[in-house]
Formats: sequence, structure tokens, C-alpha cells
Amino acid sequence: MKNFLSSISLAFFVYSSGLQANTDSLPAYALEFSQVRQIHSEANNKDYELYIRLPNTYANTKTNYPLIIINDIKYAFPIVSGMMHLMGGVDIQEAIIVGISYSKGDNGDLSRRRDYTPTAMADRPGSGHAKEYMQFIGQQIIPEIKKHYRVDDKNKVFVGHSYGGLLGAYILTHQPELFDHYVLGSPSLWYDDQVMFKMEADYAKQHKDMKANVAFFVGSNENNIRPMVDDLLAFEIQVRSRQYPNLNITVEVLQGETHYSVFPALLSKGLIKVIPKK
Repeated sequence: MKNFLSSISLAFFVYSSGLQANTDSLPAYALEFSQVRQIHSEANNKDYELYIRLPNTYANTKTNYPLIIINDIKYAFPIVSGMMHLMGGVDIQEAIIVGISYSKGDNGDLSRRRDYTPTAMADRPGSGHAKEYMQFIGQQIIPEIKKHYRVDDKNKVFVGHSYGGLLGAYILTHQPELFDHYVLGSPSLWYDDQVMFKMEADYAKQHKDMKANVAFFVGSNENNIRPMVDDLLAFEIQVRSRQYPNLNITVEVLQGETHYSVFPALLSKGLIKVIPKK
């Protein structure tokens, strides 16, 4: 596993270094089996790109494939793509990967702060528009992908890390049926005085079930920045107390991992949990 994760990290380093060092008008490296589609969000009036990686076998089959949607694509898309190249059809099912770019023309930090957070905070300008972003995913992105590609509609996966994990928790507590599986790493549950705990409590008052398969992960060394481990374990206790009959939830603390090193490890473990090879 360590050698595998090292290979993924090296591949990501080469990929990103190549982008930064492209000063001689040389052609940019393109990921195999990948495509880019333009899309305009009606929910927030912003433009985005969808980075799509099809399974290696896609052109030679009539199979419907699981759909994996990811954010923070500057680092996540090449890592997920490389992992699918190595593990797809071996350890996990081959899947269609869709990465959602940051909004075009906006700073990446602003885009993710706006789109991935559930409430507005005065010290985080532009924050608090996860609701519109969730609508964008559910009403436009998923239908657009299903229109053009063969998607297994009972095998949709959301992958999020950090603010992306917070976004996943927001979707889970507002529209859990949007995805069948969630792989959520290091969710920023500290955000806005732990507002996600209140949102889950509000959901529980109105719903008796939360139908989803959720794999949470956090690095053991993440309490060094914020109480990430403590928050996630407390959130697990709160969610389990509801006894939602169709919720399958697991939480794993990955030993020795930090907030920045944890993503490749949780991705590998998470995908094996939610879409293991049949």
C-alpha cells in the first residue's frame, strides 16, 4: 500500500510540475481517457468545466458504470485518475470520474469557499452557498453526465476532502439520496461553530431515515491544526444515535496521516469500501 501511495504521489508531482514548468510553449500533458465539457450553473450563474475520465474499457462495452464526482480537482482529479488506472477492474469497479472545476474567472480559494460551505461567515468573504452548489450538482451535472455517458444510477459516489468533506456532509444532511455512496475525508466540521451538527439535528427532526453508504476518514495527526479527529468522532456518535435504518456509516482514523497527506490513503480505502470489485 505504501509503495502504491508513493507512486500516486509521484505521479501527481510530475503532473503538477509539468503544468508549472510549461514555459517553452511545449504541449501540455493530457490525462488518457479524459474529456472536458463546459457547463453554466443556473443556480449561481457561474461557469465551470467538467473534467471527465472514462473507464479504460468504456469504448468496448455496453456496461453502465459507477459515477464518481469529485471537487478540488487541481490535486484530486489526477490522483483519482491514476488510482482508477491502477485499481479499476482489479480492486474496485471501473467508474466514470467527473471532476468539477473551480468557477471560471474566480480565484480557487474564493470558489471553494463559496461553493463548499453551508453558511456565511463574516471573516470568510463569499462563503455560504453550498445549497446552490448542491442544486447545480443534482439538477444539472448529474443529468448532463447521464445524458452523454452510461451511468449506473444506483452507484453514484461523492468524494470530498476538507471543505469538500464539509460539502459532502451538507449534502448528506439535506439531500442524502443525491448519492448512493459518500467518501468523506477530514470534513471541516469546525466550520461556523460546528453548524453541521445543528443541521444534522434539524434533519433528524424531520426524517426517520438517511439512505446512504458513508465512509468517513481523518488523519490521526489532524488534531494539531483543529480538533478534526475529535469533531468527526463526535459527529459519528450523534449520527449513529438516530438509528437511521438505511444508513451504513464507518469512520476510520488513519494513523500517521496529516490533513495534507491523508487524501490518497482515504481515497484508496474509501473506494474499496463503496465500489469493491464484484
